Amino acid sequence: MKPRITAMLRVAAILAAAHFASVPAAVAEGPTDTATRHIRKLIYNNPMPEATAGVRENVTVRGAGQSAVPELFVLAPDHIGITTHEKPTLYWYQSDSVGTAVEIAINRDDQVDPVLETSADGTTQRGIHKFELAKHQIAIEKDVEYQWYVTMRSGSEERSEDILASGMIKRIDPPRAISQNLLSQNQEDLIYTFAEEGIWYDALECVSNLIEQNPENNTYRELRAELLDFGNLPEVAEYDRADAAGALVR
Repeated sequence: MKPRITAMLRVAAILAAAHFASVPAAVAEGPTDTATRHIRKLIYNNPMPEATAGVRENVTVRGAGQSAVPELFVLAPDHIGITTHEKPTLYWYQSDSVGTAVEIAINRDDQVDPVLETSADGTTQRGIHKFELAKHQIAIEKDVEYQWYVTMRSGSEERSEDILASGMIKRIDPPRAISQNLLSQNQEDLIYTFAEEGIWYDALECVSNLIEQNPENNTYRELRAELLDFGNLPEVAEYDRADAAGALVR
């Protein structure tokens, strides 16, 4: 090899070495756990037309002599929420503990009498709580709209002082994307798939199950908070984020 060519190759090698030495370690060695933590963006696509907006009710009633009452929110979107399950799990949030029974009721949109009226077990504390239809003799029929209610009794004989919240739910057949991937995907992937397909209640149940199974993994609380943001539930999303940050006082 001619001396001039050899010198040029040496210069090229020195320049290449200088370039790679300047690349940050996170890029040269691959992303760190912190950089990849919850890097995928959650997207929820509303499957319902705008005409169904505003169907959720989060009502707090300040009765006579009451200085303050807990906030109560059903974890439902502000339109008719979708599920693929016959017996989905329903969730609500209350901002304080209550000493009276929490009542659950479910109505079919085409019937007068409720299909279920019951009380949640025990006194519930502040936080997010669930009601499992799998433990009750009721199934959500396909293509039927239901309204479900959570009521906190005020302790007064006047029911007008109760605290009430309600949401809508409708069951459909699983979309093709769900049917094809249901068995092959892990639970975390299913959250994103359900959300992208607009299957609110199934996405919420998936992420809530992961929170129960992995209470120390705050990534799942942040993921649920993102879903709650899409459902226009900022108060509950803030609760999840505060809990993930360890800022809540129990």
